[in-house]
Amino acid sequence: MFYIFKITIDILQASQLLGYTIDSHGVYEILDSFVDSSDYLTRITEDFSSALNTMIDQNEISYIDRNTIRSKEQSKKAIIVKNDRIFIEQDTFSEIIQRMTLSSDAVQILKALDACDFLIHTNGLQDPLQILDATGKKILLRTYCFTISILSESLQKRISFPSNDEYADYILSSDDVPSDEFLPIIQCGSGAIAGKIIRKEKESNNHMLITGFSGYGNTYALCHLAMRLKHLGHKVIAFDSTGSFSKERIMKHLPQSIVDANFVFRNIEDDGLPVDVFYTSESEMKNRIERITGLLSAGAANVTSSQMASLSSVLIKIKDEQITPESILSELSQTHASKIIKRRYEALLQALAQYTSADLPQSWNDFLGKSEIIIVSVPTLYAQERNALVDILLASLFNYQKQNSNQPLDLLIDELQNENTTEQSPLDQIIAVGRNHAMSIIAATQHFKLNQRLKTMIGNIDTKLFFRPTSNSEDTVIQYLNHRKLSRDYLMKMERGDCILEGNLYNKSRNTNQHAVIIGHFLDYTE
Repeated sequence: MFYIFKITIDILQASQLLGYTIDSHGVYEILDSFVDSSDYLTRITEDFSSALNTMIDQNEISYIDRNTIRSKEQSKKAIIVKNDRIFIEQDTFSEIIQRMTLSSDAVQILKALDACDFLIHTNGLQDPLQILDATGKKILLRTYCFTISILSESLQKRISFPSNDEYADYILSSDDVPSDEFLPIIQCGSGAIAGKIIRKEKESNNHMLITGFSGYGNTYALCHLAMRLKHLGHKVIAFDSTGSFSKERIMKHLPQSIVDANFVFRNIEDDGLPVDVFYTSESEMKNRIERITGLLSAGAANVTSSQMASLSSVLIKIKDEQITPESILSELSQTHASKIIKRRYEALLQALAQYTSADLPQSWNDFLGKSEIIIVSVPTLYAQERNALVDILLASLFNYQKQNSNQPLDLLIDELQNENTTEQSPLDQIIAVGRNHAMSIIAATQHFKLNQRLKTMIGNIDTKLFFRPTSNSEDTVIQYLNHRKLSRDYLMKMERGDCILEGNLYNKSRNTNQHAVIIGHFLDYTE
């Protein structure tokens, strides 16, 4: 109204300067023509749109799917969404126009919205909505109907996505969030979030798989989840053989101040192994042959039982207090070990000797003593699909965690498809039984294609976080999630950070984790 008042003053001042006298009737005629002008109508429309979008963003107005509304109470302070249309109940419309600055005249505002092609109808009868009143009686809800384009593009995208109405008990306000052991993962609009309780007890499955198109949030989510897990008191470590967790790349996802204060980086090529994987404490002496045979066989992979027995017979002949890569190589050269055994282990042992020294920490407990997130950069030993050194470190770390499961340990893996996921590999064993030893894997991969082997492995991962899938994964994702509102069209609309969370998530009514599929946007870590 101030805008119109100023125009009125300007008209009167101009007429006086020109020597004209304009009475009130003349001013009204001029104002009427101004109000009918396309520029002014556009300004009113923009003012209405701004007020509506602001009220939704500030959670003063909610939105609800047309197919789920049942009562008049639900329509209060809400917009009703149906495809490319929104419906606004009359009382809600009145609240919106009270927030406008140019006009609060409902007729004038509707005229402007109609002139700018946003208004579809006003009587509520062209697209009738039958609901129940407070007494349970069926009535027709009177609404104004607008095109969805009256909303900002970000709001259009948000409200046109499948709703989470059937999983309302999993959508948490700040008052609903458990005080302990809760991992928030996604935000679901209107300030609500969803996540899961991370149990520290044995047999709690806290594995998570993150999957989606490159650049849509996989590594970003890994970095932010690492910070959240650290905040919960977990030890967090990553063996990085692809460069995904270099300091430079992590700082693309987290502020440098957070990285400097919470991450420690170790490069095996420069600093050696994180621990002496061959070191045997007094309590482990009885089982040292079996343990070292297992570690080397994990690195060699696909070793037969007879080959492992042959290696054990070589290790038994070593009389030194501590077995080292050099002592094993020496024994192999002096014994009549088969060529197959030598070919299996010699190159691996030579590489291990290169990165093992007397001043290395003797156990993982010494290396993991600090609270920082540890990133270990691992060189590739051979030109092959898997990294033998990663397998040895995984096997060694898992052996440690079996004896030290009082504190949860989380392992970050980017580009899961590049790791050794064969049956009985260290990674396979951790996913299968790591829950018994408070050890979890948070892994990311671009493609979600389920061959029989991956079906078995993924079946042991409780929680999946889906960003926009690759084109050859879309059908598999839709089939796997089995969500009645998901479609290829929805998946193609997903932008960076948009995601679908599936797994055992926190249910506020039952105060425990239960299965759900929640759609939202990944929740950033903030200090």
